[in-house]
Amino acid sequence: MASSDGDVLAKSIKELFERAAASFKEVACSRLHIDISKIALIYFSPLIGENKNLASAYIDLLLKTSQNQRHWALYSENQTDIDEERYFILSRDSQKYKTCINNQYLKDASGSILSEMSRKLKNLDQSSFGLNYIDILIFCIENAEFDKLNVEILDGLINNSLNLLIESMRDPELCQLTSQIIQKYVETFLKGEALITEFESKLGDMAAMVFNSGLAVPTSCLKQLLEDLHRDYDEDSVLHDAFRKFISKVVKKALGALSDDRQKAWISGLFSVDLAVDTSHYD
Repeated sequence: MASSDGDVLAKSIKELFERAAASFKEVACSRLHIDISKIALIYFSPLIGENKNLASAYIDLLLKTSQNQRHWALYSENQTDIDEERYFILSRDSQKYKTCINNQYLKDASGSILSEMSRKLKNLDQSSFGLNYIDILIFCIENAEFDKLNVEILDGLINNSLNLLIESMRDPELCQLTSQIIQKYVETFLKGEALITEFESKLGDMAAMVFNSGLAVPTSCLKQLLEDLHRDYDEDSVLHDAFRKFISKVVKKALGALSDDRQKAWISGLFSVDLAVDTSHYD
């Protein structure tokens, strides 16, 4: 039951989380020895689903740390039941710290992480967007229940990240992981779970941009993405009709901007049989 004591307790807990978040923010923004940042990732992981400020600070540390340590935090396996400890510094006054992270806390907090990621991505410059952001997005996509996310959060996340991801599709080092995220966005769009601004048009421009670049790795990743979509939404799929309408707009936009006749033939050949796309006026 609600009571004045309960209100005071709730306020105190909120203030405690805010103070903890402020301290952790300082840690995340500092130049840390790798062991100290690992300790911070371990000990704050159970708390990030409780407070958006903590989630934001935790993401900042994940973004800043090395790729190896970020992958350790996100994908460490078989460590949830281990309570291994060691001394940080072997000395009389040193304390023992856990050395293993329970990343189930991060999986459970994927929705909170995505909410904060949406805010961080909103005005992010393309030059600042890289593998660090993509790693976190991939992890959350693998673990968050998209259909249970707040609609505003989902719309914001996709619309705030889409242009960044589209540009990343022509980066040989980023295109493969980027295509996985875009594939998830297509699924979300076809299911009607998100409103994505000019989605078909942007994907059509992306396809033309990658094909026109002539870069082998991005072109291969794009073709694999389109082939995967063609397979996933074939005639046996419940989303087949929605996909037909969607991909016809994507293909027409791409063909209008493509300069390579071989790629025009490839993309129209992949989809024209199913969709009866009229490509004659692009010749």
